[in-house]
Amino acid sequence: MACAIRTNLLRLIFDKDCNRFFAGTAVTMRKVFFCYNARVHQRSGNAQRIPVRFLNTLQPVSLLILRIALGIIFLFHGYPKLAHSHGNMQGVFIEHGMPGNFVYVAGIIETFGGGLLFLGLFTRPAALLLAIEMSVAIWKVHSIHGYLAVHDYEFPLVLAATCLVLATVGAGLVSLDHPLFESGGSKGRTPRSSKN
Repeated sequence: MACAIRTNLLRLIFDKDCNRFFAGTAVTMRKVFFCYNARVHQRSGNAQRIPVRFLNTLQPVSLLILRIALGIIFLFHGYPKLAHSHGNMQGVFIEHGMPGNFVYVAGIIETFGGGLLFLGLFTRPAALLLAIEMSVAIWKVHSIHGYLAVHDYEFPLVLAATCLVLATVGAGLVSLDHPLFESGGSKGRTPRSSKN
């Protein structure tokens, strides 16, 4: 019944002013997204959950891609702060009201934190440190024109938000954290019995 109502409603919306190509596309969309879900899962009562369940199966891969991308970005931005830390880089930090040696702190956090994200090892604390560092960078460096000038700090804001997501969600199944620290690592272990 619900499928028939949705089909009629979509037929009115999509087919009224569309040519044949768009009308055919609308019919295909109705069949794939609405009627299929309602018919197959009508008994269980969860007609709209198939696309969400399908996307949940991609979560380990998406977390892996997110970790690798963030790791590459932080390695790319952190390594020059350690390897090429000449007076110009320290001058930028001093110019924004921070000690010049903070270039080394930022370089260590970004380089080693990016490497840990790339490997998926100690992901939660590394991502939390990187999120804090990006928040400080937004506060001290990138928001000099005010917080309404989002174009000045949009890149570190995205980095801070994605690192915060990794700090709360974790590295996922495809990581070194999972067998070592997450629930998957304790399944294969058996407790040692002590001999008296």
